[in-house]
Amino acid sequence: MGIFNFFRKKTKPAGSKKGIQNKNGNQEITQKSISEIVDFFNTQSFEELIKMACEEADMSNYYDDIFKLVKPSILLLSEQDDSIDQIIGASKVGGTPDVPKGFDWPKREQLYLSFLLQINCKDLPENPFKELPKKGIISVFFGFDNDLSSTSPDNTGFGQMYYFDEEALNKIQCPNQVQVFNPCKVSYINYPSLPYLYDDNSRELWNLDFLKKEEDLNDGYSNIEWSLEQLSGLSGVSYHKQRHQFFGYSQSVQSENIEVIIAKSRLDIDKKFKDFSKNELEKVFNQKLVLQVNEDSNAGIQLIDSGKIYYVGEKKNEKFNDDLWTFVDFG
Repeated sequence: MGIFNFFRKKTKPAGSKKGIQNKNGNQEITQKSISEIVDFFNTQSFEELIKMACEEADMSNYYDDIFKLVKPSILLLSEQDDSIDQIIGASKVGGTPDVPKGFDWPKREQLYLSFLLQINCKDLPENPFKELPKKGIISVFFGFDNDLSSTSPDNTGFGQMYYFDEEALNKIQCPNQVQVFNPCKVSYINYPSLPYLYDDNSRELWNLDFLKKEEDLNDGYSNIEWSLEQLSGLSGVSYHKQRHQFFGYSQSVQSENIEVIIAKSRLDIDKKFKDFSKNELEKVFNQKLVLQVNEDSNAGIQLIDSGKIYYVGEKKNEKFNDDLWTFVDFG
């Protein structure tokens, strides 16, 4: 099912105490190859990564509280590679999907959905997600229409995710009406995601006293993820160029929790979040981000105002479930 979300370009938050600087005193982003970035993350524990980032952000005294907030996620980094589309079953963004015999191209009303990406589960790094299969193909589609009706909470069927057995897959001809994105190979990173400080609906931040006391500490928290990205070289990998995400905290555009937006639509709740009942709150936080697809200039995926597509499911699902609510948001 479906919805739209857009992302503001990340900039270094004010108040950072530390960081690599060039000779002019300006913050300098270390350019690293994708393989170097993958090695940085996948050879260190989340504890090591967050400790390193807290030290860089002058937040080491608050490490224990901050580490409790971490949600595991997997980042997908794309690199344009036309040859990847010739390998059946390869992980990729863009190109054409590999599907079993008899597969019908997904369609909503008169709109054919576009193929976004496919994941070969054997390629995924070791991870804690019980719902991710150990083998097989996850294939992701979304419908891009001209009048943006696919972005409306009333139209929830514009996204689709499939799971196929890895065996007996075939190339399929795309319908003429469908845009085919540039084929890109994919690398994976285990990433310790943290909630966005300025999302008022991030329940995980409500009880952190240090965020309520001093502005410097607020800035310090904002700098933690930025520091981690700078140290690793991930800061050179734009959200608008080549980065997507499985699980973890959603990166919203409008500083509103994605689960809240979707809950309002699904539960038909027309009131401010602060007025939700306890029962309504539980329904909101019974949902989780499964996949976030961003703009991708390598693949040629363009969304209005640097938008994001979210695929959201229920937390109780411990096995992979392709019956998801999808949503697009933009600035």
